[in-house]
Formats: sequence, structure tokens, C-alpha cells
Amino acid sequence: MTVTELPALNAILNSCATVLIIAGLTAIKLKKPKVHSAFMFAALGVSVAFLTSYLI
Repeated sequence: MTVTELPALNAILNSCATVLIIAGLTAIKLKKPKVHSAFMFAALGVSVAFLTSYLI
């Protein structure tokens, strides 16, 4: 992977995190706390990956 490909990777990771957060919000509104937790932990993992790639 070259430096020129990092902006696209950052955009993909950030978009995935956003989708996961919205899915988690939907799950908690539907009173499904276990599903909500799974989405939030997944969003956290993707956000950490985003931050790591952003700082490279």
C-alpha cells in the first residue's frame, strides 16, 4: 500500500464506523442491547483502525 492509497482507506474506514454507529443506534432503539454492544465494539475497532491509518 502506498501513501496515495491512504485517503481512500481512511474514507472507507470512517464510512464503516458511521454505518456501524447508526446500526447500533437502531438496535438500542429496538431494545436489543446485546446487538447494540456488538455494533458499538465493531465501530470502536474500525475507529481504531481509522485512527491508526490516519496517523501513518
